[in-house]
Amino acid sequence: MTLKTDPSQAQAPDALELEAFLPYRLNRAAAIASRQFSAIYRNEFGLTVPEWRTLATLGQFGVATATE
Repeated sequence: MTLKTDPSQAQAPDALELEAFLPYRLNRAAAIASRQFSAIYRNEFGLTVPEWRTLATLGQFGVATATE
C-alpha cells in the first residue's frame, strides 16, 4: 500500500536564514577583508588582488610552479 501526498498539503521546509548561515557569514567576512587588503596593497605597492594573493601564497608555502 502506497500513500500519496497531495503536493498542496505538503509542508515546505523552513526557509534558510542567510544571515544566520555560517558559510555565508564567513564568505561576507572574507570579502570585506579582501577589499580592505586590496585597497592597502594597491595604494602602498601598486598590487592587484591576484598579485597580492599570489605573493601571500608563496610567502606561506614557499616556492611553487604555475600548476600548483
